[in-house]
Amino acid sequence: RISATVNEQNPDILAIQEAEWESERYEQDQSKDIATNCNLDHFKIEAAHEQYNWGGYFGNSILTKYPILESKILKYPIWCNRRARNAIGVKLDIGNNAYIWCVNTHFQNDLSYHENQYQAYHLVEFVKKEIVQNECDFMDDGNHDYDNNKG
Repeated sequence: RISATVNEQNPDILAIQEAEWESERYEQDQSKDIATNCNLDHFKIEAAHEQYNWGGYFGNSILTKYPILESKILKYPIWCNRRARNAIGVKLDIGNNAYIWCVNTHFQNDLSYHENQYQAYHLVEFVKKEIVQNECDFMDDGNHDYDNNKG
């Protein structure tokens, strides 16, 4: 079902949060299967943590038609013994001697938004330190509440 929707939209770059592999619900690598089914020849995935309920792994991935020149991972510091989260950045060769960075992350679902702010701070520092001199697109599930200006 995901592959059909992706093929219908035909994106050049696709970011997936909560990707699974080697779990009871998804035995294979979900991102690799979507990449293969959607002609997105290049992909990078990084585990945020092992899953508690279904086994296997859980993380973020970036799938793309463009060659990946470089990748960087930010592992957020653990907040109050919660599950680990991360961000993945990839440098893409978009042709004509040009490249862009894309960063995909999934902030923790935190109703107080304190953990989200903590993770956002670390994400900004990561981008400043690792990617600041380059164009950068963000793709995220920040678990924000934009309607109430809390996220």
